[in-house]
Amino acid sequence: MNPGKYVVFGLGEEQFGLPIENVQQILKSSKVTKIPRAPKDIVGLFSLRGTTIPIVDTSNVLSVPSNEKGYFLVAMIDGVQAAFLVDQVHRIIDLAAEDIEANDDLAEAKMSSHCGKTDEGLIVLLEPKACIPVKAIKKVKATETEALAA
Repeated sequence: MNPGKYVVFGLGEEQFGLPIENVQQILKSSKVTKIPRAPKDIVGLFSLRGTTIPIVDTSNVLSVPSNEKGYFLVAMIDGVQAAFLVDQVHRIIDLAAEDIEANDDLAEAKMSSHCGKTDEGLIVLLEPKACIPVKAIKKVKATETEALAA
C-alpha cells in the first residue's frame, strides 16, 4: 500500500481505509431499489444525478457484521463505479510510509495486506480491486441494460 490519504469508515466495531483517489463522494444512504435475484454482494441500486449506481454490501464482502449501514462511499475502481454501503464514515487520514505495516495474516484474506497505525489504533487498509465484486456489478449492469431495451 502506498502512503497517502485514506477515507476511514466503520462497519460494526471495525475500521477500514480506502485510498481517497478511489472515492468520488460520501453520501448519507438513500432509497435503495432492490433487484430480484441479484448477486448476494449487491444490495440494490440508487440514482445519483441520473446515473444508476450498484450498491455493494460491504459487510458481506468483508465478512464483518454491520450495525446501521448509514452511508454510501461512491467509488470508481478500474473503471467500475459502485457505492459501498457502510455504517459510518469517520475521517480522512494521511498515512506516511512508516505508518503502514504489511501483515501476512491480512494478505490471506485478499482484501488487504496492510494496516495503518494511528493514535486511535489500527485501520485495515483495503485493496480497492479486491473489494469490488466486478462480476456481480457487470451482471447487474447487463440486467439493467436488458430491462431498458425491453
